Amino acid sequence: ANDLSHDSVNTLFEDREGNLWIGTDGGGVNQLKDVNFTNSFVEKNRDNTVYSVIEDRSKNLWIGTRTNGLISTRDGINKVYPTDRPPLTGPIFALFAEPNGSLWIGTRGSGITLFNNGVFTPFEANEQLSNGTVRSIFQDRDHNTWIGTNNGLNLWKDEKLTAFTKKDGLTDNFIYCTIQDHSGNLWVGTFTGLTIYHDGKFSTVPNAGILNEQSIWALYEDRNGALWIATYGAGIFRYKDGKFTSFNSKQGLFDDAILSIVEDDQGYLWMSSYRGVFCVRKKELEDFAEGKVKSFHSIAFDSSDGMRSTECIGGVQPSGWKTKDGMLHFPTTKGLTTINPRKIKRNTIPPPVRIEQLICNGATLIGLTQLSNPLSFPRGEGNLEFGFT
Repeated sequence: ANDLSHDSVNTLFEDREGNLWIGTDGGGVNQLKDVNFTNSFVEKNRDNTVYSVIEDRSKNLWIGTRTNGLISTRDGINKVYPTDRPPLTGPIFALFAEPNGSLWIGTRGSGITLFNNGVFTPFEANEQLSNGTVRSIFQDRDHNTWIGTNNGLNLWKDEKLTAFTKKDGLTDNFIYCTIQDHSGNLWVGTFTGLTIYHDGKFSTVPNAGILNEQSIWALYEDRNGALWIATYGAGIFRYKDGKFTSFNSKQGLFDDAILSIVEDDQGYLWMSSYRGVFCVRKKELEDFAEGKVKSFHSIAFDSSDGMRSTECIGGVQPSGWKTKDGMLHFPTTKGLTTINPRKIKRNTIPPPVRIEQLICNGATLIGLTQLSNPLSFPRGEGNLEFGFT
C-alpha cells in the first residue's frame, strides 16, 4: 500500500474497536482505521492547498488550488488544467458555475477567466475590475454577475462593469462573499460587517450589533428562508424575521472562526474551521434561538476521522459545497476532504477505565489495579476521591 511506512509486514492485529495494527520490518507500526473522511488531490512534496470547490450542472466537481491548477473530476476521472500561462494564471480563488454550463474562475491577482465548451477565455472587462484578486463570484436571479474583490464589489450587467466601494454604502471594500435571498435582497460579506443591497441601494444592516464589527466569511440561506452568517471570530449568526441571533463557543459551537456553512439532508449545519470540520443539528440552534434551551451540541471531526489536515480554507467563495449526491466537500491545506453525512461512523465502544489512585480521608493508595483483593470501606468513613484514566 502507498501509505504503509514499509512494504515488508511482519504481524497483524485487530483491536476491540476494529482497527488493524500492522507491524513492519523496519518501518514501525501502522494503524489502518475505518474513517469518516476521504482526501483527494494530495501529492507528496507539493503544496496541496485547495481554495474552492463547486459542482456544475453536469455533476463535474471543480476544484481551485494554489499551485496545482484547476481540477475537474467526475466518476473518478480527473482532469488538470495548469495555471502557468494565459488565459488561466495564478492561484484559483473563486468559482461560479452558470446554469448554461459556463464556469467563472476568479484568481488571485489575474482577474477572471471563463471556461465554456472546453475553451478558456479572459473576462472581457478584466482591465476595468476594481482589483485583480477575485474572492467571490455570484449571479443573481436577473443574471447579473456580482464580483467581490480585495478592493470593491463589481457588477457585470448589460455588458457593462460598475464598481462599488464604501462611498456607495458598502461597510468595507474587502469582499468575501455574496448571496441573494428569497426576497431578492443581495447580501455582501466584507472584512468589516454585512451590507445589504435593496432597491438599488447599499446600506448597513440595522440592528446587527457586533456583527457589523466582524469579518463575514460565508453566507447561507436555508430552505426556510433563514440567513446563516459565518464570522471570523464571533461564531455564526442567524437572521430570521428581521432579528439576529448569535451562536458561539460559549453556548456549544466548536469554534468561533467559521470558514464555511453547508447544510446536509439530515438536518445538520456543517461548518469548517482552522481546527477541523464540525456539525450542529439545526433544530438545536433553532431551539436555542427561541429560548427553549440554553446550549447546543457540536460534533467535531479532525485527523482521527481521516482528515489529512484539520486546517480548512476560507475567505473565498465557495469554501464548502454539497454535491447532488449529498456528499460534503471542504478545501484544506492538504487537498480536498470529503464526508458522506449519511454514513458517519461512530465509536460506541466505551473506553477502558483504569483506576490509578484512591484517596481516603487524605491518605493516598496507589497501584490499586495490581491488588488481588477488592478494597472495602465502612459506610460513613469520610471522603473518597478517585483518580482514573
